[in-house]
Amino acid sequence: MNLSSLSIGNNKLWWIVAGVAVLIVIYILYLLIIKINRGIRRVTDKMRSFSNMVDEVYKASKNADKIESETPKSVSGMTSLLLPKISHDFPDFNWHEIRKSVESKIKEKLKSEGSTDIYIHKSVISAYNRGANNISVECQTALKYKNPNKKYLGEYKQSRFSSEVIYMQKLDDFYEKDVFGAYTCPHCGAAVDNHNTGVCAYCGSKLMDLNVRIWTVENIQEKEY
Repeated sequence: MNLSSLSIGNNKLWWIVAGVAVLIVIYILYLLIIKINRGIRRVTDKMRSFSNMVDEVYKASKNADKIESETPKSVSGMTSLLLPKISHDFPDFNWHEIRKSVESKIKEKLKSEGSTDIYIHKSVISAYNRGANNISVECQTALKYKNPNKKYLGEYKQSRFSSEVIYMQKLDDFYEKDVFGAYTCPHCGAAVDNHNTGVCAYCGSKLMDLNVRIWTVENIQEKEY
């Protein structure tokens, strides 16, 4: 065997080894590419899943906002329980008329604040107080309205109002008071006796009985909770 043939054999062996090495490198790169692609696919799937989750949360939030704007506020109604007792104690108590007065006062308050499209869902009696110096009926009203000056979710603001219907003397609209705080006859200025007979003792004019009380709506408040 001469040196030239040995050199050729070595060259062939080198090319074979180099080729095998290249194939191994290509195979390793192939495996790496597959692994990287799988990793990218997993990340993409997770990102897509996260994006879908975000969309679902957003849709749920919007749906919750819509539900909140369309669902009336709850009220603590005890009308069926308390109305018979109130009517027994005060036969002149007309819940139908008083409810209309309560709702009218609430609408006036809202309109004065710039509210529009006011819709009353329900008004109820929530409490009845009868003390020595205080006779009152507490009411709650659920309603919805629009107001560009207030922040709320949805097209309407669903709200709840409380009010108090007080059984009281409301004579300031009929009589003036003298320097001693006594009511006077609107015709002659004479002091009006608390036990008058319906006419002024001095000029004979017809008077409103000072002992007559009326139901009046007071303390209207919007409840934010």
